Amino acid sequence: MTLAIVAYPDVSADDRHWIEEIRRVHDPQSTLIAAHFTLVFPVDVRSDELVEHARSVVSDFQDISFVLRSVRAVRSVVGQGAHVFLVPAHGATEIIELHDRLYRGFLKPYLRTDIPFIPHITVAAHRDVSECERLATRLGEQRREISGEIRGFDVVAGEAEARSMAHVTFKQ
Repeated sequence: MTLAIVAYPDVSADDRHWIEEIRRVHDPQSTLIAAHFTLVFPVDVRSDELVEHARSVVSDFQDISFVLRSVRAVRSVVGQGAHVFLVPAHGATEIIELHDRLYRGFLKPYLRTDIPFIPHITVAAHRDVSECERLATRLGEQRREISGEIRGFDVVAGEAEARSMAHVTFKQ
């Protein structure tokens, strides 16, 4: 079964609406899964193994505060096109640490060391890189600052629509 680990950001209702409205117009995956940080990209593993692994990692973490200030157009690493990312200026180090810890142990063979991990929320995708660059510029000009927290993460499955297999919260 193809599974991923994602963290749904806890942000204000106004910020969530802004993000999801951009995604509704520009991100073909907006109807499949809500805005999220991907911590483990889709892998074909047993769900019980991944959930157990995730629970062992989460015990070392507390809630992660973040601030999204940066908007980037990033070329796709698979195929053509690009994506538009909201990237944290604050909290990125902690998200990277969580990502790195999740890829230890039995997930280590799945880590793509040829692709740098950039903590982000994807808000757009397009076959034309210049379209993503234009959108990133327009969004960046708004100088929007989104504060939020990651309080845990979900192990999700599904090709047509993401469904949570387990929710794991950080220690309080």
